Order: sequence, then C-alpha cells, then structure tokens
Amino acid sequence: TNARELVILRDSLTVIPRLKEVLEELRTESAGEQAGDMEVPPALVSLLQEALVDNPPLTIKEGGMFRSGYNSELDELHTLTRDGKNWISRFQETEIRRTGIKSLKVRYNKVFGYYIEVTRPNLSLVPDNYIPKQTLVNAERFITEELKSYENKVLGAQEKAAALEYKLFEEIREAVRKESPSIQRCAVAVGAIDALAALAEVALSNRYVKPEIESSDRLEIINGRHPVIERILVDERFVGNDTIMDGDENQIFIITGPNMAGKSTYIR
Repeated sequence: TNARELVILRDSLTVIPRLKEVLEELRTESAGEQAGDMEVPPALVSLLQEALVDNPPLTIKEGGMFRSGYNSELDELHTLTRDGKNWISRFQETEIRRTGIKSLKVRYNKVFGYYIEVTRPNLSLVPDNYIPKQTLVNAERFITEELKSYENKVLGAQEKAAALEYKLFEEIREAVRKESPSIQRCAVAVGAIDALAALAEVALSNRYVKPEIESSDRLEIINGRHPVIERILVDERFVGNDTIMDGDENQIFIITGPNMAGKSTYIR
C-alpha cells in the first residue's frame, strides 16, 4: 500500500456518512441493512486528513507524503532542506561575483554531490581554495570546504526526512490495518449498493417491472421483452410477447414460424 492508495481510501471514507444518510432516508429493508454496515472509523479519517498531502508520490521511501504541521521534527528537516537549496543558489551568486567567472555553475550529481563547474577558458580565474575534483573536455569541476560542509547538512537532512516519513507512514499503515474489518464491511456494503443502484437505473430507464413471486404453478408474463436483444435493435421496434403457462391447460407450447420471426427470442 502506498500513500496514494491511502488518499483514495481517505476520500472514499469521507463521503460514506453522506451516503449512509441517503440510504436511511429511503426506508427500505435492503438500504437499511447496507447502511448499518457503513460505520466509518472517524479517528482514522481524521488521521489521514491531517497527515497525507492530496497528491503524494507513488514511492514511499523518498518523502513528500506528509502535510506541513503534522510532525514538528519533519517540518524542521524540510525547512533545513529548503534553506539548503536556497543557500546553494546564494553561494553560486557569491562565487560568481568573487571570482568574476560569469559562467560558473554549482551543480549536483549522485557521484560527486555538489561541485563547482568552471569552463576551460576561465580556469585562470579559479581561486586557491578551489579543490580539483574532475577534469572534463571543456570544463573543470571543483569543490570547497564550505560547499562540502553545507552539502553534508542538506543531504543529511534529506535522508533523515525521508527515513522519518517512511517511519510515520508505517505507523499510519498499521492504523489502517487495525481498522480493516470495518473498512471491508463498509466496502462490501458500498459494492452492494452500487450493484442495486445500477439495476434500479436500468429498470427505470428501460421500464422493467418487478415480478410478483407466488407459490402457484402459473407463469404469466404480459408484453415480455428480452433485455439484451431489445437494446441491440437499432432501426427496428422490439415486439413484446405474452406468455401464460401452468399445470393445467397451458403445459406445452409449440412455437413455429419462418426464419428471423423471433422464435429463439421468445424461448429465451
């Protein structure tokens, strides 16, 4: 389970109370039974609302899942990370002014971390405190003690923040697991209502009639229609058929007629 899936769960649980109210207003047996299983754990919903951002990343080990204000320690680490990136930008501007190298860039990669890149025509302007790190075809890469010191703080904060977010996420996932029985009951109830609502919509739009079930051997259908074949007819009108069968005078039917007259449809 990742953070996006928990956000979907949170958003779904948030609307369940309103759905339950609507079902209770219907005053039907089936709606009442399903509404009775729609018990949303309010503490869990509040936790998910307070903790997770609306659009978290897919991964759970790189951070970015939690809202500001949820955890003070995490907020401090995020602040240090943001300030660190601003510091890198200010450091680059300062070095450009100090060295006079307008093309000087402070860059980052996973191998060297942060470094200063100077193009070959400007190597004569490099100050003494620049420590050579890598030689390229058109440029030279350097580090300084100041740059490396701050890099350790920034990258350390990023790693700590990611580790803390993962720990906090594990706690939230455990809270969800503990409430899984009630969540599953709620999901089953919502699924049943979804199926019933779909059947009701189809019945209303296609003018279907609920049959009366009783214990006699008589089957009586007035203007019966085949639900699938009727819907696939485009330029033709479906003709309904009556059917009356019982254990006395209407036990056996002999159905005859030319091809495409509707014999198979009637049997179905």
